[in-house]
Amino acid sequence: MIDIIEDKLLFRFPGDWIAEKYDRDDGFAARKCRIDGTKRVDILALSQDELWMIEVKDFRTHAIENKHRMEMDGEDPLHVELAKKVRDTVAFLFAAYRDGDEALAPYCQHAFAKPGRRITVVLFVEEDEQRARTVKGRSLRTNIEQGMKTLLAPFGVRCHVQRRSTLPPNCPWTVCGAPT
Repeated sequence: MIDIIEDKLLFRFPGDWIAEKYDRDDGFAARKCRIDGTKRVDILALSQDELWMIEVKDFRTHAIENKHRMEMDGEDPLHVELAKKVRDTVAFLFAAYRDGDEALAPYCQHAFAKPGRRITVVLFVEEDEQRARTVKGRSLRTNIEQGMKTLLAPFGVRCHVQRRSTLPPNCPWTVCGAPT
């Protein structure tokens, strides 16, 4: 298994995958592409046939402060923030592809060498269970997912908003609370 901790959550990927915490300070983008205002997704994971870009938001103890981000017309909405992170991540991967970066080569090969290969973007939002189960909570996540699909349509990616309790049983990776 490959374990990655992000926002007090432990993401577990199968051992035959490649996965990394992509937004770390010593990665390719931080070292070579120092452009103010650019962002990166939290996790890149690659199986034999699918590239996953995962952004993690843990709002369990910050629901009130982040309420406006869950609204489609709120200030700094999540679907727009995620679309910018995916855009910049794709640009950084392309730069790594052109630069011949060996560490990112498998991700780059998947994304650029053969058009049409599957890329899935996941916004993983962990919320207080009481808030998340409400009709409004479900509706907000549905609207965010639709906003992601609209903004990221030109990239040809699949988009999902997930949380621990909504991960499909056939999801190849898992999430649990990180050890303290």
